[in-house]
Amino acid sequence: MIQEAIKLHNLGLKVIPTGINKRPSVKWKQYQEYQTKEDIQQLFNNSTESMALLTGNGIEVIDIDTKYFLEHHRIEDVWDLILSAVGEEKYMNLLITQTQSGGYHVIYKTDVSAGNQKLASRYTIEEERKNEHDLVRVLLETRGEGGYIIIPPSKGYTFDSSLDFSRIPTLSDHQRNALIAACMTFDETEESFTQNKAPTPVKISGSGKSTIEAFNESHTPLELLEESGWERAHTRGGNIHLVRPGKTVRQGIGAGYSEKLNLVRIFTSSTQFEPEKSYNAFQVYSVLNHGGDYSAACKALYKAGFGEILSKTKDSHREKVSQITSLDSDIADKASNTDLMKSIYEGRLDITVKPVQKPNSLFLYCDETKEYRGLGGDGDLVNIFGREKTRKSAIASCAASCFIENSEHQNKSLNFKVDFDGRNLLHFDTEQSKYHHHKLATEMLYQQGLSPFYHPKNFFSFSIMPYTKIDRLNFLRYAIDNTPNIGCVFVDGIVDLCRNYNDLEESSDLVTFFMNMASSRGFLLLDVLHNARSTGDARGHLGTELLNKATCNINIIREEDANCSTLKIKNMRGREPVGFDFWHDENGHIEKYD
Repeated sequence: MIQEAIKLHNLGLKVIPTGINKRPSVKWKQYQEYQTKEDIQQLFNNSTESMALLTGNGIEVIDIDTKYFLEHHRIEDVWDLILSAVGEEKYMNLLITQTQSGGYHVIYKTDVSAGNQKLASRYTIEEERKNEHDLVRVLLETRGEGGYIIIPPSKGYTFDSSLDFSRIPTLSDHQRNALIAACMTFDETEESFTQNKAPTPVKISGSGKSTIEAFNESHTPLELLEESGWERAHTRGGNIHLVRPGKTVRQGIGAGYSEKLNLVRIFTSSTQFEPEKSYNAFQVYSVLNHGGDYSAACKALYKAGFGEILSKTKDSHREKVSQITSLDSDIADKASNTDLMKSIYEGRLDITVKPVQKPNSLFLYCDETKEYRGLGGDGDLVNIFGREKTRKSAIASCAASCFIENSEHQNKSLNFKVDFDGRNLLHFDTEQSKYHHHKLATEMLYQQGLSPFYHPKNFFSFSIMPYTKIDRLNFLRYAIDNTPNIGCVFVDGIVDLCRNYNDLEESSDLVTFFMNMASSRGFLLLDVLHNARSTGDARGHLGTELLNKATCNINIIREEDANCSTLKIKNMRGREPVGFDFWHDENGHIEKYD
């Protein structure tokens, strides 16, 4: 067993010994990120009988628990849909192992970073139920970040073909997402519909019927999808499954509808809907007819006669406006902060005193004019935005890397430059696993000519992906409050700090918070902003707020099947510097593309 473990280690895989109960026989969390040959030699010996492969860091597994399928032919359906999802060529090269219970592990490599996830379950039947709380059997699930699986040559585990761990195939993001979506269609429970609902834009309180309530009571997501060309495929466990317009069942199930909950769950990533989210009728109407603009959808339905009021949220802002504009001075005084008003009044402009213009700290070289142009400085916001997989994070990290101290005082990357003054750089990664977060951070060091083993004193980098949105935001504020002398705050994935980027109030509060922090603490805020799949525009009200408040917006474009990406400057005061093309070289480093 130890020789096999060393062999797998040499292939770049991480393995640990397990006991007869399939549980790790050692503490293993530390090996998720890094494991040496010496670790393997200490963990394994000739008496070790079974071992596990650590998943995550590019390795993901579909766990098919065949013993829980009540109808055997449905296992064949699973294989058929996997074939349809990844294509015949990739399907024939999938690494599949069989478990001691007769189940299967489908092993592949992916750039998508995700934790363990239950994909499909069914409710228990009476004869197998052990107690009143024994309600569900999991049919299909993933093993990703933080997971592991028992593998051959452990007792009872075998390869299902001539392939072995030296030939683990890599799935494209599209193939991987299609595979996950295919597996989700086998779910027969209600829980999957309620775990990840698309956010509703209106808070409900008080009496009366809102536009959204009235529309949801009179319509179903199913009828709206069918009217737009979706077709029913089959029913499983009381859930109706549908294929999107122009597609067949063999090309993949796109959504599932729960009649009991009146919710539709989207599986596919190839529509204007967000995959793995559940939508009510109003939300489906909004996406299909208004590009996901909930406000526009609400107004249109209200005009069509749905509901007594657009929203039931008590509008304190509107109340205060009404008070301030009242002809009754006593009422107007109730909305006034006299001390604040007095302070503002005393701060009237003194025309003889010219305010000091804050200097730029981040610059971009213009290949056309042969000069550097300032993009922003203390108190400013610079957005880097674009569609998925356009290399937004990569180019943003190059810009942010210029704030890292180094002995060469280079502080340049591609066409970016920083007038380095020794201040600190805070980096928050809201999206990636620790592995990919570390990979991005070492690329930032590379861009500054630094060793990947060098730990800059002024570089504070954090992976906050595993935490809730509110905990991420809380930590971000904590880190800013506890880090002195900040020059730049780099937020990779600012949307992931917001519960609902279509909520105007939440979006406005979040952007105001960032702008106030940047201004009061005196740092440049650099963020990565994703465009919505449905519209191609920056996501929702949050995207609009950020783009409007920025001193400079940088749009990253990548044409389909193109090797390179293009940087373009948008909405900048004065003459905008020309952009440039960039790509990943053969070693995975970012460089300009000529």
